[in-house]
Amino acid sequence: FAAQLASSRLKMHTFEPDPTTFNTLKKNLAEKLKVAPEVAALQQKGVVLHNEGVADTPGKLDMYDGGGTSAQHTLRPIGKKLGSVEVRMLSSLEGELGAGFSVDFLK
Repeated sequence: FAAQLASSRLKMHTFEPDPTTFNTLKKNLAEKLKVAPEVAALQQKGVVLHNEGVADTPGKLDMYDGGGTSAQHTLRPIGKKLGSVEVRMLSSLEGELGAGFSVDFLK
């Protein structure tokens, strides 16, 4: 889905706070889009990668192992604490995208 969206004229911002999962995302998107696994190459295809999470306040939050794979990592205090991750408010994108930006899809 992400590769199809990114190959259109739309711009996609991805938010992934876990460094390992972020690198996997970057690699997978690069393979699908047939570009180098570099942030700049992906941006040329309309994909903007953010190695941070989204929350209601900016800062750092603790991340926990919610079940064994990075797809199950959570900010809820369950399982083993993995460390802290950077988070930002979605509204902080206004500086990058301009006033009045809109979000059509958020996962």
